[in-house]
Amino acid sequence: MRAIIITLLCIAVLAVKKEEFLDKPILAETDVEADLAQGTYQGVYMLYNRQKASVIDILGAKKDNNIEAILYRSHGGNSQKFHVWKNNKGYYIFKAVHSGKAVSSIDKKDGSKIKQYAYDGNDSQLWKLESYKGMWVFIKNKKSGKVLDYGGYTSGYPQVIQKSHEKKYVYYSQHWALIKVG
Repeated sequence: MRAIIITLLCIAVLAVKKEEFLDKPILAETDVEADLAQGTYQGVYMLYNRQKASVIDILGAKKDNNIEAILYRSHGGNSQKFHVWKNNKGYYIFKAVHSGKAVSSIDKKDGSKIKQYAYDGNDSQLWKLESYKGMWVFIKNKKSGKVLDYGGYTSGYPQVIQKSHEKKYVYYSQHWALIKVG
């Protein structure tokens, strides 16, 4: 009986250790990936917009650079899921599960579209989460200082853009919830 209990305890400890290792990249392919590996892996999330009741989706599930982020009803596809890391400076990186590309702000202009690009550690790919009334957050870009926003329709799809943000105004289009899916 004692041997069985010890065996079960060892299995439980190994299972916990295994989960810890699964949450972190095993090998870093580049220096940038090594920097990311020093951060904390948060899990896989969908980014839900309050106003549109939709999630961020990478247009057409394409894997190339320069592909637009849109809002679309949740269908559970990998183009709507993002690996989320928090770096050691408190910024978040969102990498699309289907492509491995990072959600990126292109420039500092209001209304600029959000797109996916290969992760290179640039400030345009770093985001700060600012809490708002419990479950909602503003997702603010380090480089532009602007927040993610619903930006109307282009090519038949609701666009994800960046826009200036003042906390004294309440724009549901700038409210996001991170929904853990993995």
